[in-house]
Amino acid sequence: MRVNCFLFFLLGIFPSLSWGYPSVSSPGAAATRYYSQENKAKEAADLVIFELKNAVKNHEIEIETIQERLTQQENSSEHLHTQLLKEMESQKESQCNALTAVEMKSGQLKEQLLHVEKQAQALSSTTSHLAEDIKQTADKTNENITALSDLQKQFQRLQSQLEAQNQSINSLESAVQILMELIQSNIDTSSEQNLKKSSKSYRVESGDTLEKIARSHRLTIKRLKEYNGLKNDRINIGQILKIPS
Repeated sequence: MRVNCFLFFLLGIFPSLSWGYPSVSSPGAAATRYYSQENKAKEAADLVIFELKNAVKNHEIEIETIQERLTQQENSSEHLHTQLLKEMESQKESQCNALTAVEMKSGQLKEQLLHVEKQAQALSSTTSHLAEDIKQTADKTNENITALSDLQKQFQRLQSQLEAQNQSINSLESAVQILMELIQSNIDTSSEQNLKKSSKSYRVESGDTLEKIARSHRLTIKRLKEYNGLKNDRINIGQILKIPS
């Protein structure tokens, strides 16, 4: 395109330039003008050739650039193709591994399901036995309730008998208490009489002390005080003290 523009430019500069032979006016002027036009045409042609060479060189450079780009694209395509193959192989391997894992998991789940079914069967058998045991226990419980009711009735009868016996025992206790009181009264009366017969008296004189009186009668002060009901060691002249024999 640049060459065509240049040719149109040359045609505008040299309008008298033609591709045929020059017209004849005079031999010398015509020869001079012919050589002048030929030189200009040669220069123009050289310039066109130079421009054409530059254009060709530029086209070659563009072609080389395009070839390099194509090579790069081909390399990129090959690299992408290789990566895509690797990813596909990796995905295929992952899918195979996942499928293997799913199959293994499925096998494990089947085993677990069989185990659960066995447990369910065992549980069903156990539940059946448990139901029978509960029924037997309920029957025994009813029997025990009946027996307990009979025992409660017997207990009520025994309780009534015990209450009657307690009343009798209370009456006997009252009679025994009265008898014991009479016996104790007789014992106290006999003891007092015996004490009166077995004890003697002593009149306190001037200079006497409980210690002196007790020592002279071979007694302890405590025994002498208890026998006479004394709360302290103080005694008075003329006081009568009972001396146990």
